[in-house]
Amino acid sequence: MKNFKRIALLPLDNRPPNYLFPAQLAQVAGVELLVPPREFLGDLHRSAQRDSLERWLLQLPDVDALIVAIDTFAFGGLAQSRQLKESQADAMARLKVLLQWREQRPHVPLYAFNVLMRLGITMDSDAVSINHFNLQRYSRLVDEAAHFDSDYLRKQLAEVTAQIAPKVLSDYLATRARNHQINAEMLRWLADEKFDFLSLVQEDCAEFGLHRGEQKVLLALIDEFHLQEKTSLHPGADEAGMILLARVLNTKSTFTAHWSSPSGASQIPPFEDRPFNETLAAQLRVANCDATETNADFELFINAPVSYSRPQQTDEQAEEHRKIITQFVQQMKNAIEQNQRVALCDAAFPNGADDALMKLLDEQNLLGKLCAFAAWNTASNTLGTVIAQCAAFAAGDFEQNGFNHHFVLDRILDDWIYQTRLRPQMEKRARAAEVSPLNLGVYQEELQKQTEREMKGYAQLIAQRHFKRRLKQCHIRFPWGRTFEVEVRT
Repeated sequence: MKNFKRIALLPLDNRPPNYLFPAQLAQVAGVELLVPPREFLGDLHRSAQRDSLERWLLQLPDVDALIVAIDTFAFGGLAQSRQLKESQADAMARLKVLLQWREQRPHVPLYAFNVLMRLGITMDSDAVSINHFNLQRYSRLVDEAAHFDSDYLRKQLAEVTAQIAPKVLSDYLATRARNHQINAEMLRWLADEKFDFLSLVQEDCAEFGLHRGEQKVLLALIDEFHLQEKTSLHPGADEAGMILLARVLNTKSTFTAHWSSPSGASQIPPFEDRPFNETLAAQLRVANCDATETNADFELFINAPVSYSRPQQTDEQAEEHRKIITQFVQQMKNAIEQNQRVALCDAAFPNGADDALMKLLDEQNLLGKLCAFAAWNTASNTLGTVIAQCAAFAAGDFEQNGFNHHFVLDRILDDWIYQTRLRPQMEKRARAAEVSPLNLGVYQEELQKQTEREMKGYAQLIAQRHFKRRLKQCHIRFPWGRTFEVEVRT
């Protein structure tokens, strides 16, 4: 492992997974991570202060590596990348600062990641959510109707197209086209050795959609320029900075995967376009890690995506799932008792942990014995976080793992207690107050207080029972003024 001591990161935006998680993992690894002031970065409604970010970048002290989110400079952040406010020419002009950096520091490794646009748009209000779902359906039907040559699907496509305002649809298609051209140009920059590695991450999608044609073009460019060893195209977005941090750490850690069900590896998760085992292989490769059948550094337990959503789960499915995870937890317990390092990727359901699984782990006193855990948003987000945490753990001091325990605790409180248990309650309270969970407005402070009050009880119990510590604080905030994500600080 190369001895990296100081790494710089330009995050995708100011949300916790992009800004706070990498910093916490750097603490686990025992390295210094330089990030710009949080107020320089974009949020749901405000673009990044790109002039300030350019100055921050060019004035950095000596660093051993730089990780950059392309969309931050090109568009001002992830939410802004789904809007048509920035022309392709203006976006490319903004990115030239990276060429300047490369010219000034040619020997500093530069790792970049770029997002392939999701099938929908940003949902920042109830009204916009209608367009989001219609555009998702439009994108899938365009691809499905062509793939299956189906008159029935073409009729459905015509119906959903009629429900979308022409300006909304034209802006959506123009935004996709612009972003696709930027992605292609970044591959050309990679071929010209402007980057040392480029991750292309596909945000929320499905097995069919407009993204498939875009991916086909990008994969052809990768073949044309012989870039297979210097890039990867796979599902993800907000975990990409963490995975590239793992690549910089270069621990070459090995993982043995244990799936909760035999069919889990081949299951295509919600919001993704390929079997989950393919995403596992891709993320391990990006992280400079590897899979092995025996003698691994980490035993990676994957609560695999299921074929139904949480609200749709029937009693029969719940009982069958309970049987599966009971055996799964026993396997984890056996590995822990054999002093193996056990990491848990809980990807059964999007947007929160599997409550039945977590209750079993709680009952058997195993939560504090995990060396890595995540269960947030999409399966690829969760998986990337777990792999990156393992790499950080391997890079750090195994005996001084207080930072690692802290990160595991925060993930349990956020991904399980908030996302699975408290968030549904808080969204009901918001609706009862005639407020949209997508835009809390003046109700944000009150709902934060309610969430924090309820979280504190859970937090103290879990911290004392599983981590043998008494919490001095537990603060909650909604960083983007909505209930979708929360920032937990203990």
